[in-house]
Amino acid sequence: MESYNLNNLNFKSDSLIKEYYSLVITNFKFLLILNILIFLIAIVYAFIMPDKYSSAAILKVSLPQGDVFNSQVSSELGLAERMNRFISNELEVLNNPTIKVNAANMAVDTLRKLLLTPGFNYKKQLLKSPNVTFDDIINKMFKDVSYEQKEDLDYIEISAESTSPIEAALMADAYANSYRDFNLSENQKHFSNIKNYIADERDKKRIELAEIESRIKVYKLKGGVVELNAQTSSLISELSTLEAQRNSNNIEISSLQENLNQYKNELRKKDPSLASYLESKANEPYLMRLQDEIARIQTQKDIAASTNNKNDDFIKEYDNKLNELKSKLQKSISDYQLNILSASPSEIKDLTQKIFDTETSYRSRLASTNQLNSVIGKYERDFNTIPEKSIDIARMERDRQTIEKLYLSLENRYQEALVNEKSTPGNVVIMQYASPALKPSKPNRPKIILLGLILGHVLGVTFLFVKKALSKTVKTPEDILNHNVKAISWIPRFSKKTLLNNTGHQLVFIHDPESLATEAFRTLRTRIQYALDDSKVKTMMITSTAPQEGKSTISSNLSVSFAKSNIRTLLIDGDIRAPSIQTIFGIKGARGLAEYLSDNFSIDECTRKSVIRCLDIMVAGKIPPDPSELLSSPKMNDLIKKVRDQYDVVIVDTPPIMTVSDAEVISNYVDLSILVVSANKTELDWMRESIELLKKGSSNFYGVLLNKFDSKSSYHSYYKYYNKDYKKIKRK
Repeated sequence: MESYNLNNLNFKSDSLIKEYYSLVITNFKFLLILNILIFLIAIVYAFIMPDKYSSAAILKVSLPQGDVFNSQVSSELGLAERMNRFISNELEVLNNPTIKVNAANMAVDTLRKLLLTPGFNYKKQLLKSPNVTFDDIINKMFKDVSYEQKEDLDYIEISAESTSPIEAALMADAYANSYRDFNLSENQKHFSNIKNYIADERDKKRIELAEIESRIKVYKLKGGVVELNAQTSSLISELSTLEAQRNSNNIEISSLQENLNQYKNELRKKDPSLASYLESKANEPYLMRLQDEIARIQTQKDIAASTNNKNDDFIKEYDNKLNELKSKLQKSISDYQLNILSASPSEIKDLTQKIFDTETSYRSRLASTNQLNSVIGKYERDFNTIPEKSIDIARMERDRQTIEKLYLSLENRYQEALVNEKSTPGNVVIMQYASPALKPSKPNRPKIILLGLILGHVLGVTFLFVKKALSKTVKTPEDILNHNVKAISWIPRFSKKTLLNNTGHQLVFIHDPESLATEAFRTLRTRIQYALDDSKVKTMMITSTAPQEGKSTISSNLSVSFAKSNIRTLLIDGDIRAPSIQTIFGIKGARGLAEYLSDNFSIDECTRKSVIRCLDIMVAGKIPPDPSELLSSPKMNDLIKKVRDQYDVVIVDTPPIMTVSDAEVISNYVDLSILVVSANKTELDWMRESIELLKKGSSNFYGVLLNKFDSKSSYHSYYKYYNKDYKKIKRK
């Protein structure tokens, strides 16, 4: 027997496009229904969604003043990089709940004012509701307000959405105003803290000044008045000036210490190692010596300037020394700044700069205070030499002048801090306020409908692809080939219009001789004839893995195909448990295989001629109680041998091999066995197990026939070349 080479069928793996096309064509009704359903849902959704209006305010942000402390450091840090980093930080600041709450309050107040405006019609102006509450707006601030940087520029766009165009514009503007005020408050916080601290100290000194003046007045009323001479008055004036300056330094030191501790704590949280390194650099002996020397000369200059014998040349000499020392100090500080800032992450460079500047000022004030303490000690010794009768009033006058000068100094510094606070600008400017939109921005109904149409198709095809991937059934001849099994051929699914007597069984070879299914049976017949060229191969058995896979339909149509080629053919219904051949051919009440095996009827008595020339049929007959015993009896084997000599081809339709053992038994009696599997129904495991059963014993397993294969798929086969032009050719 010649083995048919499957490679001649030229099967190829489907490409993704072909597989997609196949899924669409074979599941067209499913996809159509799913697409219509999702399309209708999209239409309904698009038209029930309320109109939403969008408005946007645009803000320009800039780096805080003094951020770039010199051009050299600026070039090291990268201005563009700092700007982008700063804007990213500001976008995070916009999430601050305080900004949202303040914005909600602003929006609610503005809406209520509008509603109270004579002639304002909220319905005409498309305002959502006249009863706007704070909770409504705050929820919108958290949900319907968004912000983003515009195209890598130093602009931030704040957008708001609402079912009311006025409400959307008010929310965007309120948010922009709230953010601007928050930014301004943060920028002024440093000066505000200084101002408040100085105000507290000033008020304390005013109370102390009032108390000392009251004491002097009481002392004089009691007769303790003593006239102080010019030398004593001068000494008191100079001493009080120095003490006032020292006290002012102490106040400044306390303020700087508080700020410095705050900055250092923040830096330790972000980078403890950098905080330690920075502190060690600030305490460098060279820097401290420079600061001490500057403080000493500055004190000497202040003392010289406060005396009555002022010498401009002498003062100028002090200034020259101070400028020289300050230049050295500034150069050293700049070097340290560059080293630290160039090695620091961008987000902590500002904090590092603040710590360095504050530390430098703090050390300078300490050095100045130490120098003042030394000078005041010398003046104290002179002061203690004042005559005893004048010492009381001298001490009170000294305290009064010291407190008065310190009070006046604090008052001046308070006014400076107040001016600095008020004059400190924010780094956020509202460039464009939001305006009510004339048209809704959402929903985009055509887009929703189009997406619904696309989504329906995508979901449907995805579902089919997943279903196909997860399915463990035989789908194409390639699935058979992948199991190293011969795929004899395949029979396409054909229309039920070819039903015989409305029984549900199909003889497509008779009723639709020009169909693709009929051509498939001709092809199957031709391929089997290659095996039949060997005179020893005449009998064949057709079985399936399970019921309803079409083996009886295959047996019937294949028998007709052989008979139409003038080949003497016998079709035996070996499925005596659930026979169907007699129904397919419309044969009623005839004796058949069961009677031959159990009674003394001859082959001729159990065989009937069909309406088709060259085709005889042996139906199953009456269903016996012991079908397995009959089919495994020697008489069954004897029957096959006898009809083999009488006919050119003998086809036995047997029960499914996975259901009962009948097919396994009969396979040992015939020359050739064929297994029928149904596309998209037969499990691959069933097919493998069925093949193993058929290969046992003396069975000559020929291959697998794929039934109910979708001929409209893109799977490569010659069927796609079969068209209506070839239907005109008369077939046998």
